[in-house]
Amino acid sequence: MIKIFLNIILGMILGKLKEFALDTVSSLNAETLTDEEKRKSAFDAIKSKAISEGKSLRDSLIALALEAAVTWLKR
Repeated sequence: MIKIFLNIILGMILGKLKEFALDTVSSLNAETLTDEEKRKSAFDAIKSKAISEGKSLRDSLIALALEAAVTWLKR
């Protein structure tokens, strides 16, 4: 049930960037970085991708989407 909710949230916040965010978080999970380094790398990657696609997302929404992606992948 929570995956359905997270899927909706991710789609609402990121739209087409949802898959990019999930792939980014998933690939960083395998890296030997601290959680904070992973979070910063994922945040920066998602923000850069959004900017390159002409989307304007507030940092708070990117952070929310990032947390939702992490929770989605842990389930």
